[in-house]
Amino acid sequence: MKKFYLLVVFFLLTSVSCGSNYFDFNLYKSKREKILEDFAKGYIYLAYNQTNKGIKYLEEGNKYLNDPYVDLYIAKIYLKKGNLDKALDIALKAYKRSKDPGIAHFILMIYIQKKDFDNLIKFAIKAYQDNPDDKVLFHILSVSLDPIKLFKMAQALENKDIKKSAFFYKLAGDIFLNNGKKAAAALAYYNAGLNYVYLSNYKEAIKLFKKAYELNKNNIEYINSLAYTYLLLGNIKEAEKYIKKLEKMNYQNNPSVLDTLAYYYYKIGDYKKALNFQKKAIKNNGSSAILYAHLSLIYNALGDKKNAKEYAKIALNMIKIDPSQALGEEKTIKEIKKILKEE
Repeated sequence: MKKFYLLVVFFLLTSVSCGSNYFDFNLYKSKREKILEDFAKGYIYLAYNQTNKGIKYLEEGNKYLNDPYVDLYIAKIYLKKGNLDKALDIALKAYKRSKDPGIAHFILMIYIQKKDFDNLIKFAIKAYQDNPDDKVLFHILSVSLDPIKLFKMAQALENKDIKKSAFFYKLAGDIFLNNGKKAAAALAYYNAGLNYVYLSNYKEAIKLFKKAYELNKNNIEYINSLAYTYLLLGNIKEAEKYIKKLEKMNYQNNPSVLDTLAYYYYKIGDYKKALNFQKKAIKNNGSSAILYAHLSLIYNALGDKKNAKEYAKIALNMIKIDPSQALGEEKTIKEIKKILKEE
């Protein structure tokens, strides 16, 4: 009889659990046999329409495996029986372990049957964070959510949860773009990119800034953000492409662009040109700590230690008052602190 159980399980597990690799063959032999026997009994009872006993044995066997696809199979049985709450509970546990979009779709179907649209949207948002390329999840969100409200939600979250804010900005951008509103989409992507800069995730920021730039190639802020973020990433060659575009634009009264140009020339060793741009940047905006930090770096490179230390102190005092000014600028802050320690 045991050999029969093993044969049944071999075929059923490989088909039902979708090729799951959760089964650990390093388990003790006796425990392996117990698990396989539980699964065999479970599938046999189900084959003879003894559903309750079948589920009992499948759940018993899965206590050891914790296979999300076995859970999904059990959830489908509960759904077929009309027990939506139990099916949902098991499917949510399965999704927590696997983040599989197929399991997510199954959960959404249950929420629809329960007519629980609030929790459907909440789960769809979470699942879309896990599976940003899933078209089903995006379709549900795009027809259910107002991108303007998402944009405002992202704004409200900026000082509380930057990562979540970035996600909602990006989602708003995706929905705006899906609705043909390119300017609104570009702005949302740009704001999401800024949040990723603050998180020091420069590669993700660049992806979003590029999305914004592709939608509006004449926007000086989008070009500037790409140039500066490539500099933060240390990719001078890519930064140079956007620096050249900036230099052809009307940047004279834009402190952010002036600072980027100064930082670029500092990076390539043209310190006198960098100093000229940095002074102009501070003249247009004397309230930015990073502008003073960059000025400190330039003076230090020129060998003017006195001014380098003076402006490093100014930058650090401003950051002490407003720590948010240091977000994404950890390397620069470390460098000016080093300047202050030098004899």
